[in-house]
This record gives sequence, structure tokens and C-alpha cells, in this order.
Amino acid sequence: MENTPSFTIRSNYHSVPPDLHADDIRTEPDFRAACRWRSGDSGYADLPTIRKIAGVGALGFRFGGPTQDDRILTDFLIKSFRTGIRIAPDFEIDCINFLQDRDFLTEGWTYDAAVICFIVGFSGSPSFNRPVRTFTPDYPRTAKDLGFAVSPRHTSHTWQSRLKGAGVRLCMTYGSAAEIGSRDLEGVGDFNELVSTTTSTTTFNEGWLAHPSFSKAYRLHPGAPLVTGTTLGKALHEAMDSGSGGGLETAFNLIS
Repeated sequence: MENTPSFTIRSNYHSVPPDLHADDIRTEPDFRAACRWRSGDSGYADLPTIRKIAGVGALGFRFGGPTQDDRILTDFLIKSFRTGIRIAPDFEIDCINFLQDRDFLTEGWTYDAAVICFIVGFSGSPSFNRPVRTFTPDYPRTAKDLGFAVSPRHTSHTWQSRLKGAGVRLCMTYGSAAEIGSRDLEGVGDFNELVSTTTSTTTFNEGWLAHPSFSKAYRLHPGAPLVTGTTLGKALHEAMDSGSGGGLETAFNLIS
């Protein structure tokens, strides 16, 4: 199945130094240095910070690494950063999966953000994705099998309650229509859907959601025209005027 990202990055929330280009944040040391630079910018002092991220369903993470989990989580970090979201230079991603006998729905850890990767959904999954409706320590734990097992607490209500209780303010989902997507999680703590999940069972894409307090702080207005009086709006209009931004499409499909 072909991966088709649902959006591309067009601009940054705040201005960036001339020497900071896309390739300058493609390695972990450079990316953390960029996050450190942003943390030192007084213009970001009052904005929410992403520090602890739950990688639910990810088997592991290495920034810029070769696996699909590596790519999904690295893209989440880079797209968030280039959208202007403040990421702590000491950010950490906690990969949570059955391979380590961990069940996100039964844990109590708190997170600033969550990325949910290829977790089977709740409504009429195709037979090839029909999940095993239990997980126990003696379940055959291989990477291939894990995609077909779900928590005994696997319901949309439990997922919504868990994310709300975890304090998540920004969430990305990844998968096809057969997996958990933004459509399943909208309304978690009054979350707003920023980018909708695919309705295709043969195409992967990202879904994005944010808590209203997070959207307000970063001036994210899904489905509404950009306000040029905000820093994000000004940056996008400047990008359009200069011809370097390729239009007003942002990481969250905000089109003016």
C-alpha cells in the first residue's frame, strides 16, 4: 500500500533564522539544537511545550531511522516543529506496545502528545484486519502478530477517556480507515480535528487533533480562513507574496 501524506509543510509559526533550512533538522542532534534555539526565543515563552510523547503501537524509535515507526514519529516531530509548535530539546518518545507487555489503555502515565500507529479500529474492520480480542502475556509476541491484537479494554470510549486522562493536547493518528483515526478520537476532552483521516482501506495517511487550549495558543483554526493579524497568518501571507511558500496550505490544511 502506498503512503500518501495528507499535508505538506508550507511555513513556520514564527520566523526562523536564515541559516535554518529543512535539511538542518533532519538529524537528531540538529533537531534538538533547533528545539533549543526555539526554547530560548522569548516569543515562544507562553506557548505550550511538547516534551513527553506516547508512541502507541510503535515498536521502537530512532530519529531518522529506517523503519516505518521511525519515519512516522520523526515526521511528527519535524512537522510539529515546522508548524511552529514548541518542542522541548529534551523531548522523549515512549513507545508502548504488547512486545514489552505494555497496554496503553491500562497505564496511568501522562503525556503532552500522542502518536497512535496502526491500531485496529472499532467499526467493521476487513477480515484481514480482524483483531484478536484479547491480549495476555502468553500471546505470541512477534512484530507481525502485534497488529492483529488489541487490548481487552479496546473501545472508542476507553481510548477517549485514556487520552483525556493522560493530558494529551496534540494527537496524530496513522493508518488506513481500518485503523484508529481522527474520526474515532474527535471529542476527546473536546478535541478539534485538524486533519481528517483517510476513508480508504488501501491508503495510509495522518489524522491530527488538538485540544482547544492548544489550538487557541497556536492560533490553529481548522476549516476557517487564516487571520492575517496572527503571527502564523502573517508568515503564510509573506510566504505567498514571496512565492517561496507555494500557497497558503499549512501543516493543518489551513487555507485562506
